[in-house]
Amino acid sequence: MTPASGPTAVSVPQGDSAAAGAWVSAFVLRASGGTATSVLEAYRVCRSTQTVLCSEAQWQAACGRDASLGGSSSWTARIRDGHAVRRGGRGCGDAGLANAGESLHVVCCDPGVATVGTSEAFLHATNDKLRAYQSAIHASDAARAAALVDDTLWFDGKPMTRAGYEHAALTYFRQHPQTLMYDRCDVEVRKEEDGWRAVCGLLMAKDDRLFSLEHTLFFGGPLGKIQRLGEDHVRPVE
Repeated sequence: MTPASGPTAVSVPQGDSAAAGAWVSAFVLRASGGTATSVLEAYRVCRSTQTVLCSEAQWQAACGRDASLGGSSSWTARIRDGHAVRRGGRGCGDAGLANAGESLHVVCCDPGVATVGTSEAFLHATNDKLRAYQSAIHASDAARAAALVDDTLWFDGKPMTRAGYEHAALTYFRQHPQTLMYDRCDVEVRKEEDGWRAVCGLLMAKDDRLFSLEHTLFFGGPLGKIQRLGEDHVRPVE
């Protein structure tokens, strides 16, 4: 593989990123200086520095600000067809599926969200809400997560009270602390339901294992809180 090249760190401000095709929350991408031969190994490298493996959208946004990042092929937290997506090597536009045992560079990011939708103001507001939820789960903070849900939450099709959700989350986090690495969240207004919906692809780390899945979150009511939350297409990633 090619030697490491490019920046040691790239700061990306919050806002619309043409390179990523999304509104991104502010983050810093940092080169770990090392390589990994699996996406799980790459995730562990980032976890050791209290960061997460960069999403594909974060990598694209960072490469849009410093094109030298594209000189090295790196792991991302995007999973497609059961394989991690690699970015870079021959420029910012170079992408492909990582092969088993392939040695790729590891770049780590602050946790963040990339939202895709219509107006800038809508993308900004929805990004902030999704980022708050991601941050609460990343911190295994049941009280913070519960503060974001409505009085009644439908979780995977079953109703529960906010207090019930907080108790379930607290019990679960004690046994299974987890990290959510969102890639892109497609957001849309649902006028007929007086709210908005986000469908997010993500990589979840739990019990030192990785799973690819999709989150669907519906925010509504006077305070714009989470009223429905579902998980679909959960698959282990090796």
